[in-house]
Amino acid sequence: MHSVTGPNPVSNIAPLVDSNNITLEWPRPEGRVEMYVVRWAAEGEDEPPHTKNITEQNPSAPHRSEEQPVRVLIGDLMPGVKYLFEIHTVSYHLGSDTTKLAARTSKLMKLHLLK
Repeated sequence: MHSVTGPNPVSNIAPLVDSNNITLEWPRPEGRVEMYVVRWAAEGEDEPPHTKNITEQNPSAPHRSEEQPVRVLIGDLMPGVKYLFEIHTVSYHLGSDTTKLAARTSKLMKLHLLK
């Protein structure tokens, strides 16, 4: 009998923000990852968190550091609001440790036209 350990968690997450979207970007973790699970909610919101599952296209391919990072677009967000994110990986029906971060969308800028 062999044992299977859970997948490696994501790390070094870079949030790229504008007023209505946050794109989360991170390097692919070492080892097999079948899916990334991203949950988010606005800070202080009573609603249940939103969830997005991202399936890895080729989970058993050997990953090299020069490969493209994982990018996940979270859209339809409110301007100037802080969002809390939780991300974990799944492989062989096992989940990794959860990585947490917070990011705030940009406030809408009002343009003042000079006449």
